[in-house]
Amino acid sequence: MGESTAWRRVAATALDYAVILGYVGILVGIGFTARVLGFAPEISGVSGRVLAQLAASLLLSVPVTSWLAVQEARHGATVGKRLLAVEVRRTSGGRVGFARAAARNCLKVLLPWELAHTAIWDLTLRIGSPVVDAVLLGAVYVLAATYVVGVFRSSGRTPYDRLAGTTVGRYRSRAR
Repeated sequence: MGESTAWRRVAATALDYAVILGYVGILVGIGFTARVLGFAPEISGVSGRVLAQLAASLLLSVPVTSWLAVQEARHGATVGKRLLAVEVRRTSGGRVGFARAAARNCLKVLLPWELAHTAIWDLTLRIGSPVVDAVLLGAVYVLAATYVVGVFRSSGRTPYDRLAGTTVGRYRSRAR
């Protein structure tokens, strides 16, 4: 994969995250409104943190991961990738199915997001072990660095691409 494709891939991720940011804004607006109207309780203690993190997972991490996987399974690319003419394929060259796209996005998005959310909740509420939180955040940074380095390697394959049996490149020969 050439450097041009690597930068296209980075830009495609930025475009996808812009869409995701819009969704996050909607969730924040709903949450703020619920809080003002008295529908959202104060988060405190371990049980409150667990419920809040579960809600964040079910309302943010899982839907975003699923949306990305569905886009890659249906179109071979997310919105950002389609705009920048890159596509996710199986290493054998065929289209990715939903199971492979879901595995890829769970490793790419869900795992690091949930590790980060756990550490942030623990640090914010001061209920977790500082050592465990440091390990969790360290793992997130290592994953992120490994993913970025993978994009710019000569093969362009990140660890999540290798594990999911996928590759990303400029394969698109026609607009969809």
